[in-house]
Order: sequence, then C-alpha cells, then structure tokens
Amino acid sequence: MASEAILPSPLQAVEGTVDRLEAIIGHPLRTYEDFGKEATVG
Repeated sequence: MASEAILPSPLQAVEGTVDRLEAIIGHPLRTYEDFGKEATVG
C-alpha cells in the first residue's frame, strides 16, 4: 500500500510531462485534432 502512494500513476506522469512541455514551449499543447484542422485550413 505504501509504495502505491509514493509512485505516481501513469496518468499523473503523463500530465507532468505535458506540464513540462508546455512550460518549455511557452504555450499550452493543442490536441492533435486542432493541429490537423490548422494544417488543413492554413
């Protein structure tokens, strides 16, 4: 039980990675769907 509390869940790990990426690039990551729309429109 104790080890489960210490280790982050996979979802938390992914969210942490996204947070770091957003901080690096300076803006929120867009969804793949939004990216596809921009690519086809613009």
